[in-house]
Amino acid sequence: MKESMIGSVPLFAGLSEEERQLLSERMHLEHHSQGELLFVQGEASGALYLIKSGWVRLSAERFAALASMGPGSLVGETDMLSDRSRSTSAEATTDTETWVLSHSDLEEVIAELPSVGIKMSRAFGDKVAQLAAYLAQRLRTIPGFRELDAEVLTALAGCLQPQEVQRGGLIFQIGDSSEALYILQSGQVRLLTETEPSEVDYVELSEGAIFGEMPLLTGKPQGQAARAASDVLLWVLPKADFDDLCATYPIIRSALSRDLRGRLSPEDRALAVERLRAMPLFSELPEEALSAMAKRLLLQHAPAGELIFQIGGPGDALYLVETGQVELSTESRRGEESLARLGSGGFFGEMALLTGKTRAATARALQDANLWVLYRTDFDDLLVQHPAISVSLNRSLAQRLTEADQAYVNQHLRRLSLVAGFSPQQLQEVAERLRPARYRAGERIYDQGSEGESLYLIERGEVQVLKQVEGTSIPLANLGAGDFFGEMELLNVGPRSTTVEVVRDADLWVLNRDDFETLLLRYPSLSINLSRVISRRLNEVDLKLAHSLRGVPLMGEAAPSVEPALVRAPAIPIVRRRPVAPPVVRPKRERVPREGAGILGALQGLSLAAESAAVWFNARTTGAKLRLAAVTLLVIWLCGIAAPVAVIRSLRSTGQVQAKDLAALVYMETAMPQTRRVQQAQVLAMAPTAVVRTPVYTPLPTETPVPTDTPTPTDTPTLTPTATDTPVPTPTPTHTPIPPTLTLVPPTPTPIPPTPTPPQVMAAAVAEPEPEPEPAAPAISWDGRLDQLGVGLQAANVAPGQPYWRLVEARWEDEKEAGGKHNIYVNVLDENGERIIGQPVVIEWRDGKDVKPTEKKTEPEYSFNFDMYGTIGSYNVYIEGLPSDTLLGAGLGDLALPDWNIHTCFYLTFQRSVP
Repeated sequence: MKESMIGSVPLFAGLSEEERQLLSERMHLEHHSQGELLFVQGEASGALYLIKSGWVRLSAERFAALASMGPGSLVGETDMLSDRSRSTSAEATTDTETWVLSHSDLEEVIAELPSVGIKMSRAFGDKVAQLAAYLAQRLRTIPGFRELDAEVLTALAGCLQPQEVQRGGLIFQIGDSSEALYILQSGQVRLLTETEPSEVDYVELSEGAIFGEMPLLTGKPQGQAARAASDVLLWVLPKADFDDLCATYPIIRSALSRDLRGRLSPEDRALAVERLRAMPLFSELPEEALSAMAKRLLLQHAPAGELIFQIGGPGDALYLVETGQVELSTESRRGEESLARLGSGGFFGEMALLTGKTRAATARALQDANLWVLYRTDFDDLLVQHPAISVSLNRSLAQRLTEADQAYVNQHLRRLSLVAGFSPQQLQEVAERLRPARYRAGERIYDQGSEGESLYLIERGEVQVLKQVEGTSIPLANLGAGDFFGEMELLNVGPRSTTVEVVRDADLWVLNRDDFETLLLRYPSLSINLSRVISRRLNEVDLKLAHSLRGVPLMGEAAPSVEPALVRAPAIPIVRRRPVAPPVVRPKRERVPREGAGILGALQGLSLAAESAAVWFNARTTGAKLRLAAVTLLVIWLCGIAAPVAVIRSLRSTGQVQAKDLAALVYMETAMPQTRRVQQAQVLAMAPTAVVRTPVYTPLPTETPVPTDTPTPTDTPTLTPTATDTPVPTPTPTHTPIPPTLTLVPPTPTPIPPTPTPPQVMAAAVAEPEPEPEPAAPAISWDGRLDQLGVGLQAANVAPGQPYWRLVEARWEDEKEAGGKHNIYVNVLDENGERIIGQPVVIEWRDGKDVKPTEKKTEPEYSFNFDMYGTIGSYNVYIEGLPSDTLLGAGLGDLALPDWNIHTCFYLTFQRSVP
């Protein structure tokens, strides 16, 4: 009777006999007396009721009765299947018997036979809550969804739709557009892949498999065909719902793509052959080898923000960017520093694949990216199957390895403060004397009192310098990437005065004593860099000791009892800029009268001075004595060796530079550090207009230069009958106060050597009035700090009435003002000051340039921006289409450290003008 009653209810009418039997077994009988409440409005809905006998009245708060339900009727099913609170109350109006199916019993039935939930959902008109809960649990067992939390799984389950396919039915075929993601609930599905025009490979999927996700992620057409090998039940997630879910929960895309790889389509393989041929490493490979390599490439999707590989990871694959954008970055003292951004057609990871070295950079997807990946195992198989690959690679690998090593040296060593300003050749020589070392966090590099035979340079990580005082460790400094330590013992030839421990895993370069001394003698700039850092550190230690010793009495006063712990100072991180010590007011020392004269008086004076110096020196602390000795040795070395060598080299280089032509000087500029940009601007200003693209604007001098070797004019000049090579006098610049906005004027052309002038012609020349000076160019808003950075302006060479792009504003932001950004921002205006959209802006650097149009953006945001990178050097900026002013020498670095990759910003405004 129960099963027949179940079959007569519309909600269960679609169930099979097996399904009704299972449902009947889960129902239990309950008796209700007249007036008894089955449930109350507002409480949780935990069951549905099938009335066997009697009557039940439904009511709500504001209604006496909504309906009366008799035998064969369902009560409370809507609230339970929707998983919501009771919307009505139910009261037995007679003695009543009901068959009760609880929420948990229905979940167990659906878990055993999901078809029950599907058929009930169709009859109910919406997915029943118990089926959605089952699907959420089911998704947790599927590899692509295991890491998702309950909220995301519930949202996914709510969008899945059931689909039944009979045996032999086609689900999708090769070339179809991606319409959905499929999860196999029951049955078997066969995926067919066309490996060759006449060859088809297939794989069979069983219960719980997921397919169709790669086209959904990459936006590509189906590369496989799917056909039902038996009657199957599928759960389908439509593309529109998938896109909406990924927009709300981006982790879904990451979870699906993390371990997902697919073969390339024939069209993609043909394109991959061309991309591989464009790579210098594979440019000489034969067509057969390139085709074999393209067949081994696998398609990988990397969502925006996804980490592809990390610095220090294994170099096990080569990557080609099909679509999207990938950023390569490395670690620096300011965190991650961008090295390059690669778009469609770019490639990375090839040298790590060939050499087996660990990754020297981190790769992360900036936009959703489709990558073609060649793994090491496949590459090794190709080397065996195609010997031509080995032969071709051997010819180019040696050169690439040399270039890669040089690039590695430049990339990693150039960030070290000790070798700041070194040329690539000098860095290479330094690199040949270094050996790498790696320490883990917590390890000790050396102890105080140990023998000091090496200098350490930090490439990555962090160390702490400690001073042991009476058994107590006092932190002196925390050093990071670019710093060095251990130099004092090499200079003083003594035991270590400090202990160094690793705070974060550190990669170091180690330089032994002999190589250190050789480099000091060979490169005076090394000693200058060393002295700067030592001076800075001594000041920082002095400041720290001053803070820690506040309240300590002067010499001769009674010292209060102070616990050692009160004297210890907290660790203060080293800052880049040298702190300015407050002025010290010293008491005026009275002169000691000398009783003797001549030699005796001099000896007595020397004796008194030596005695006073000895008393003063003995009164110093041990640390002060060591610092004084180190600084004294360093000053002796600088004055006695480094300075004379630097002067001699400077005199030699001056003679050589005067003998070189302008083209050689311009070529040398590409290798100069940022601190020599002012020298470059001075050299360019001396050149004629035809040599450079346009002449350089130079600021008006703030002081009138004093003429040298200029004869004093008289009222009546005496003319010599014989012509002489008297140079034509040039106008002396007039002192002009500089207003807040700097006025720039074009330089005068290089003077033409004078020819002998007869007396008559010379007299006529003297009598002629001097021509009026040309009017100055319109004033621009020029940030005065740009001059200190060595940034210059190169004026457009235009005739009167000819339109050109004029730089009207140049502003600079330091590291604090830029807030971590490292960009060049540009606005382009018309004659009326309105923005011009779509105007190409050119950014030039030593080895290339980038041209991008201005874009429509909301003010005050600039309409063009460009990311600067320290590996490129300096940049020049101008506008296309018309003659243009050019900003020269923009780049990273601030006023104190122009050679460092410190994030700064430039803000430029160009306006179309007519002179």
